[in-house]
Amino acid sequence: MKSDLLNLINTSSNNIQAQKNIDDIFSLYDNIQYSHSIDSLIEIVYKWFNTKYNIKNFKVTFYNLEIDYNHILFQKGEDFYLDGKFCKTFIVEIHYYKNLVIAINADNNEDFQLIEHDASVLSAMFFLVNPIIKDFIIQKELLQNSLKDHITGFYNRKYLDEYLRNSNIFNCSSRNTAFMMIEVDRFKAVIDEFDYEIGDKVLIELANVIKSIVPSDSTCVKLTGYEMLILIPNTTEDRVYEIAKSIIAKFAKSEVMVNFYTNQTLKKTICAGISLYPDHSDSKVQVIKNADIALQEAKNIARGTALVFKKEIETSIELF
Repeated sequence: MKSDLLNLINTSSNNIQAQKNIDDIFSLYDNIQYSHSIDSLIEIVYKWFNTKYNIKNFKVTFYNLEIDYNHILFQKGEDFYLDGKFCKTFIVEIHYYKNLVIAINADNNEDFQLIEHDASVLSAMFFLVNPIIKDFIIQKELLQNSLKDHITGFYNRKYLDEYLRNSNIFNCSSRNTAFMMIEVDRFKAVIDEFDYEIGDKVLIELANVIKSIVPSDSTCVKLTGYEMLILIPNTTEDRVYEIAKSIIAKFAKSEVMVNFYTNQTLKKTICAGISLYPDHSDSKVQVIKNADIALQEAKNIARGTALVFKKEIETSIELF
């Protein structure tokens, strides 16, 4: 990559096309330096490819090979396979097991051949801009890590506050968003009988169960030591109640290893309280309180109970 850039610079003194390519690359470099986020940076790179190579189909995917995870950060145009006939990929190494894959897909062979012809130009371009892209990805990861619970991988209370302030899912009153509060029954007994490490294992298992059942567009938050809040958009009371019952049933069957040598395992139960926005309140703060009220009432009824908030339980519940 470095040699491609140096070669391009050397030939630009007596080659008009090389000079134009240098100008294009450094124009891109200047533009992305002033990006305020990785999203705006990628948008600029896309527009550069669109203008220079007539690229309409563009996709950027983050890969974490250590945990076999991938996430599409940005996509324009029609979807395409990375092994497609007119597809070209470029890899930005973030870490030895983390990569950003920038994929472009030409509409025809003529456009693709132009990209192939300019392979050294694109190599020089990515050598110049890679450090900036890498820095933005690292900054984004650091920000996300500061907003996540390190045990469960769920978001933390700080993220929830930002989410409730900025999310647009609450702007349409015709669509319900369910707030499901979940708590491990008698969690303190786990700490008293065993230790915090076993407690963490219980929470990790619960988080895994929740993630395996809730819809992909749900937002999972760890509120306190053993209380979790799940936000499920575009749902109904009946649907979210069934989701809660599924989580309760699956977690009740889960076993947490306590002692590897004796093969001792632990089973726990959970309760869930549900409230819907805007059905139960048009205040997001009040909906969370309603979900907590429903949770406390569920705990008063029996272990492994799910309960939807009703106005009449607000005055009858015994919180203490």
